[in-house]
Amino acid sequence: MHISPQILRLALLRIFADASMDAGDTLSFTQVSARWPHTGLRDSDLRDAVRELLDSGDLVGSGQDETLSLSLSAAARRSLSEPYGELYMASFDDEATLFMARHRRSRHSLPGQKLRAEDRARPTVQ
Repeated sequence: MHISPQILRLALLRIFADASMDAGDTLSFTQVSARWPHTGLRDSDLRDAVRELLDSGDLVGSGQDETLSLSLSAAARRSLSEPYGELYMASFDDEATLFMARHRRSRHSLPGQKLRAEDRARPTVQ
């Protein structure tokens, strides 16, 4: 599955939108990290998403590493609440990708994968 910068951006913006952030509110990087698994995206994608929003100026960071606090810029906050804002105007493809990421199972939990692993464990008769 290809995860574009736009998809990472949407996933991170949704975390802030779901947290009902008001002007000046912050989330620690630890809090964002705890919410990230619900996106279905890889843990490594989180740093790329944060970097993307920091570089665009839509996310403001303060502190360092474990004490990093993140907040949305005023313009980003406004766009979350506008009816034609970024979250409401996401493309169908981006929405589908995020949906599939949230609802995919891990490779190890798929029944077919378990059967194949069991089949490999059985000796073959020739």
